[in-house]
Amino acid sequence: VCDASKEPALLVASFAGHTDCVQLLLNHRAAVQVRNGKNETAITAACIEGHTSCLTVLLEHARRVLSLTDFVALLQSRSQYLSPAEWAHLGGYHECVQLLSRHIGRTLGPAPTKTTRIAKSIRSRFCRLCAPRSGVWTLSRVARRTPRQRSWV
Repeated sequence: VCDASKEPALLVASFAGHTDCVQLLLNHRAAVQVRNGKNETAITAACIEGHTSCLTVLLEHARRVLSLTDFVALLQSRSQYLSPAEWAHLGGYHECVQLLSRHIGRTLGPAPTKTTRIAKSIRSRFCRLCAPRSGVWTLSRVARRTPRQRSWV
């Protein structure tokens, strides 16, 4: 379901912070992986705007309906060279970064598969993004990388 400007309804509700609408759309089988023209997902939209309640609903639903591989891919997806956690960090929404980190921690399985190793490395990056240093939140090297730097530093 899209609006007049071809934006998926789930993304519009997530950008606006309408948790009830997000829940209603997900209950009516809206795809949590849907993307707009900028490659943004509903999780990215919630992180950009700092809507923790929407992010919680989206992450819980994604964990229920997606496989581990798809869930990790959703959290690794990039919109304008940044992941959802990096968008949240740059916006100063550290609660969103910590929420993403906790959900990845709950999703990891006991078997050391390639996907689990990828998920653990993502979780460690999330932890580094919002680790307090001397009581002050600092911008990490991960978030300061330029769009041309494809690998993590």
